[in-house]
Amino acid sequence: MIKKILILGLLFHAVLAGNAQSAFEALRYSTFNYGGTARSVGTAGVLGSFGGDFSVLSTNPAGLATFRSNELVITPALFNTSVTSDFENSTSTASKTAFHLGNIGIVFSKPSDSGNWKAVNFAIGLNRLNNFHQRFEYDGISSGTIANSFLDYAQGFLPNDLYGFEEGLAYETGLIYRPFDLGLSDD
Repeated sequence: MIKKILILGLLFHAVLAGNAQSAFEALRYSTFNYGGTARSVGTAGVLGSFGGDFSVLSTNPAGLATFRSNELVITPALFNTSVTSDFENSTSTASKTAFHLGNIGIVFSKPSDSGNWKAVNFAIGLNRLNNFHQRFEYDGISSGTIANSFLDYAQGFLPNDLYGFEEGLAYETGLIYRPFDLGLSDD
């Protein structure tokens, strides 16, 4: 009995101590830029509820039931992105065009003569659901440091009201400090 309680306690501790991903990563990985066949992209992914298109395998596998014949699918795609960054008085632009496969796969369908089943379908393939490649580019000469920027953002706010991922971190690490925090006034 003690052994079971000890194992249960260790498993419970392992679950609490584990950290798989942050909330930001969960949001990033849960959103889709629907890809797949041209038909699916053209209807903005609505075919997931209808079926009969290879792209539904990623959103609604039950849509595979509407296939009545074998199908081989290869969908080439062109990805084009452009980013413009403004820094001080200069503007930089970066762009990229890339070829990729929207999806590739095969569906096997065999009509059934027995019972209530109309067909037996099997599919295997790959659907591209998202692109996590990011590239930012900027160029210019700054008249100060990032500490100046953090200090500007912190003006007029109490330490507890600072944005936690920029000026809040700068304040807590001692990169910036505020005169009123030392008991001095701004007069």
